[in-house]
Amino acid sequence: MVVVKEKINLIKYFLMTSKEFVQTIEDEFDIETLELMKELIDKKLLLLKTMQDTAKRTQVKGFNI
Repeated sequence: MVVVKEKINLIKYFLMTSKEFVQTIEDEFDIETLELMKELIDKKLLLLKTMQDTAKRTQVKGFNI
């Protein structure tokens, strides 16, 4: 039940402005919640960086692998 409640709270975090997000981080004192949020943000950053690297890749002619 606690996990479901935390997931609902995380959904609420994503529906807020940047200012509200910063305020929420400053008001939060639960280490597990902050670590979970950090993990989600890190995963999203990795996905975006991977997408960026894939888009920037240039194909070398003659090597179709």
